[in-house]
Amino acid sequence: MKCSIFLSLKQQMKTIACIVAWVWMPLTASFAATPAEQMLIDQAQQGSAHDRMRLGLRYAMGDGVKADDMVAQKWYQLAAEEGYAPAQVGLASMKAFESDVQDIPGAIALLRQAAQQDNIQAQTELARLLQSTGVASSPEEAAVWQKKAEALTQQQQLDWAWKIAATGCERWQIPSDTPVEVVKRQATQVSSPKHTGLTLDIMKIGRAVESDDNAAKTVGAMLLATGNGIKTDQKLAAEWLRDAAKSGYAPAQAVLGQLYRIGWASFAKNEQAAAEWMKLASDQGLEEAQVQYAKMLSAGTGTVADKPKAEALLQQACESHDPQALMILGFEKLSQDKRPESMALLSQAAAYGDEHILSVLAVLYGWGTAPVGNESAKMTEIRRYAQREDADAQLMLGLFYAEGWGTPWNVGESAFWYRTAIQHGNKDAMLPLVLLHVEAGQAKEADRLLTEVMKQKAFGFLHEKEMLKMMFEEMAPTSEIPEMRDTSDSEEALAYRAWRRNKMTHQLQYLAQHAKSGNPVMGYLHGMLVAEGKDVGMDKTAGKQLMQVSLSKLCTLSQKGIEKECSANMEGH
Repeated sequence: MKCSIFLSLKQQMKTIACIVAWVWMPLTASFAATPAEQMLIDQAQQGSAHDRMRLGLRYAMGDGVKADDMVAQKWYQLAAEEGYAPAQVGLASMKAFESDVQDIPGAIALLRQAAQQDNIQAQTELARLLQSTGVASSPEEAAVWQKKAEALTQQQQLDWAWKIAATGCERWQIPSDTPVEVVKRQATQVSSPKHTGLTLDIMKIGRAVESDDNAAKTVGAMLLATGNGIKTDQKLAAEWLRDAAKSGYAPAQAVLGQLYRIGWASFAKNEQAAAEWMKLASDQGLEEAQVQYAKMLSAGTGTVADKPKAEALLQQACESHDPQALMILGFEKLSQDKRPESMALLSQAAAYGDEHILSVLAVLYGWGTAPVGNESAKMTEIRRYAQREDADAQLMLGLFYAEGWGTPWNVGESAFWYRTAIQHGNKDAMLPLVLLHVEAGQAKEADRLLTEVMKQKAFGFLHEKEMLKMMFEEMAPTSEIPEMRDTSDSEEALAYRAWRRNKMTHQLQYLAQHAKSGNPVMGYLHGMLVAEGKDVGMDKTAGKQLMQVSLSKLCTLSQKGIEKECSANMEGH
């Protein structure tokens, strides 16, 4: 077994095939759904495919429920079978990128189904998979889907512009009970930032334009450009839009910026002009423009990159629960390795988001690099292998819960995963479980399991010297474990170190007691820790001697798992 967390987990985790006898253990963890989780489950079962997919995403994110990708896949599967595109994208992402045994053909089939529903994320991911090497490679089909994704993206950007252009159009709305013969000309299915499917009186808008009303000019430009209820006239549309923008009307400025950004009709693509106009609208507090300008600032598109200013603009939009702003800022926090902040933002984005945002998040969590609940990145990585019945990962997950590494300390969770590792054939988990019993104040249970360790000759964990030393350290600044890097005097850091000192004190006392009584496992471990200066009750020389004597006894009993140590001990003699 290779327990070092500094190595690649794909190299670390190799499933042990043999299954050993069940080990009695009183520490248990209850995995029944909490009332809040059960309510979410009931809502998903009784609700729509969207509700089922959303619950799957919650499990992937660890959002209000215990993170579990296998459970997430089950909910994705249910929603995908109903044809819900974001769920198909999420399930495909897990099949393609996250599972130990990848199912590329299955992922492609799911992505095709979602792509045919004009899901841009599905089209993009499908193109990516089809461009890759292997039996599924099809550059020609990939190019087709990529082109469709780009066309749909531009259409969405254009739709955004027309929606902003329709700001304030409600005052020209035709009441639903108005007789048809009363309204001579009308535009239909107009959507503004606040309403959808409006019917507008074109004649009233025209009279407002004649009165130099900038809102009317902007709405009118949209109707002229799209030919909605009126003859298309791109030249006049551009003229009205520029007039309103130059007069300082923020929605017109944002629309003009967007049209320059995508290069539509008479507006040749011009990133600098796009940024200038979008900035003017953003400076006036137009939330939609702030989000777009923030993206330009972050990427340096058409303007000098300014991430702090971009973040400030996004934060303003987030205060109004703008889902796109929440998602973008969440990505930015993730790039800064601020995982808890990122998780909070992405969770809100999922709650408020549309199908596009849900699809983007489903892919992000399918890749397995996104922030999850209270977990560190390493914790998330280990958990995913553990939930796929990898016995070594299950042992490691037990350690992380026991030590409070990358997740809140939890004795019950730790015991569950140690026991699961043992049942899957990893007897090395027995020794850490002994220490967990000691930590929980269950000395009799620890003694009972230690006897089982001797019977099973389960000494292999003693080989993990670096891991054992870390288990008896307050801080390890060079480790990948966030809590153990925190050398500050913050209240949280001080409390964590105080807790570790108390835990280690009880465990060292137990080791010393059983080493004195002649138990070679405890003798070797205690001797090693004394030699490393972890227990000042003995001098380092005495610790090394205890370690050597205990190792000789262990090697006589069994060398399995500690072959290297036994060989070195023989050579030393």
